Amino acid sequence: MNYKKIFFEFWILDPFTGIPWEYVWFPFWWEIRNLYIEYLKNTLLEKWYNEWHFTDFLNKEWVDIMCNNILNIKSKIYSINSISKNWWKKEYFLAPTHEISVSQALSRYIKYENDLPLKLFHIWPAFRKQYNSLFPFSLSKRNTYFQCHSLQKDSNFLKLELNEIIEFHKNFFDNELIIPYIYSERPLITNNPVSKKTFWFDVITPLNRTLHSWMVYLQEDIFTKNFFVKYKDKNGIEKNPLVIHYGFTDNLLLAIILNWVNLWNWKQIFLPHILMPYHVFFTSDNIRKFWYDIEKI
Repeated sequence: MNYKKIFFEFWILDPFTGIPWEYVWFPFWWEIRNLYIEYLKNTLLEKWYNEWHFTDFLNKEWVDIMCNNILNIKSKIYSINSISKNWWKKEYFLAPTHEISVSQALSRYIKYENDLPLKLFHIWPAFRKQYNSLFPFSLSKRNTYFQCHSLQKDSNFLKLELNEIIEFHKNFFDNELIIPYIYSERPLITNNPVSKKTFWFDVITPLNRTLHSWMVYLQEDIFTKNFFVKYKDKNGIEKNPLVIHYGFTDNLLLAIILNWVNLWNWKQIFLPHILMPYHVFFTSDNIRKFWYDIEKI
């Protein structure tokens, strides 16, 4: 199936910009996209998360720590070339993921046990040297990520937080988006050593294929240990916070489109209630008038 053609013909977005990693969103679907992001932001704020903004760039020292101690990402990142390079006198990169930026920043802010738990989220563009047939939604060279990080002081709190996060995801798919999905724990062979455990939510689409739409990474101290994020407990002993990292990209919107919108009959547009740009509320008085007006029409 030619997704680019579908996206363009049905006024979802325009991928034919002449720039491989950029596209133009049309107004209606841009509003829908912002509605589900706004819904998730409000939900996370209610769960004591705060929105942060981190740098979208990495310096060579951070990239070397990542490649030497965690995972070699040099083949998947873009370096910045500029006439100002001599002035910088350093090599910089576009961030393919934000665990590096988050860990590097939090190493300056977390010092004591009372600084935890720390729960944050941020929305940012990711740049990666990869391509997927579901472009521009899934794993394109540029994608918008909605990432959450929960830092806990010990494994007991981490386990409770993980269970709560998994239940939140299941409830979101079952009762809010109302779309079929497969929840599974992925083998570490495809993720090691970026996480100790990895949980994925793959949406089942009418096209007889699944679409990866949400992930949960139990990272524990993989990043905090290597980027020197430490705190002192009540006995003065230095420890590394334990981390759960989770989130989604714009391909979650693709999963919603494929399950709710009839692409072969564009007159039929159905969406979950949380994504509808307009809501109509009926009371006992205006229901009677509503049906009267419908009969007249």
